[in-house]
Amino acid sequence: MNTGAAFFHDGTKVALTLSRDGNPEIYILDAKTGEEQLRVTQHPAIDTSPTWSPSGQRLAFVTDRYTGRPQIAITSARGGEVQRPAQVGGYNTGPDWSPIGPTVIYSAMVGGERYQIFAIELEAGTVRRLTETGSNEEPCFSADGRYIAFTSTRGDGRRAV
Repeated sequence: MNTGAAFFHDGTKVALTLSRDGNPEIYILDAKTGEEQLRVTQHPAIDTSPTWSPSGQRLAFVTDRYTGRPQIAITSARGGEVQRPAQVGGYNTGPDWSPIGPTVIYSAMVGGERYQIFAIELEAGTVRRLTETGSNEEPCFSADGRYIAFTSTRGDGRRAV
């Protein structure tokens, strides 16, 4: 499994998931050469979908290490301790870090089959639900942090952004 690439803000490195030892882990590679700079995670669980914090000091990612189902986790971009911030939903995917503050958005399955978008306010340790209707996934902040794009089945039931 080689998935979930996210460029560092200045384009010099990439965080992504590699299964070099048969287990999906987060790595940082040099963007020009593809050379491994750092293995960020090392755990028997699946770690995938990294996203950089605005400062580049931390990564948010998806892991199944806590419940056996995907959950959002935070770690230093240099590796080390992994933290599980407050969140809701038993199947959480697609984290994206706000470019203007310590907020991570993600999709969470609620009600058994539909996904909704939530925001984790990291400093306050709170979670806020952002969507209510349809099934909403793959959230992404705009460059200025004012808007969020996501796919949705609102309205006529077809997927749209």
